[in-house]
Amino acid sequence: MLFHIMAKKKGMFTVALGHEVGVEQKTAWLFKRKVQQMMKGDENDTISGNTGADEFLPGGYHVNEPGRSLECKQAVLIVSE
Repeated sequence: MLFHIMAKKKGMFTVALGHEVGVEQKTAWLFKRKVQQMMKGDENDTISGNTGADEFLPGGYHVNEPGRSLECKQAVLIVSE
């Protein structure tokens, strides 16, 4: 869910977010609000220096679905200092 919020340049409506992730709009709104509060929080929590970011799709390959099929998988984003 966090990946969907961060990947959009202008943000994302919670109705669309809930639909993409498969949760109710109310749940998507609450999660998005908590992420926004966390991002607005203390300046001591910023990531600085050498950082690395990677995303992956857990779940392995599916038969007759070439490439990165997103229908059955959720993207995961990891950032580290």
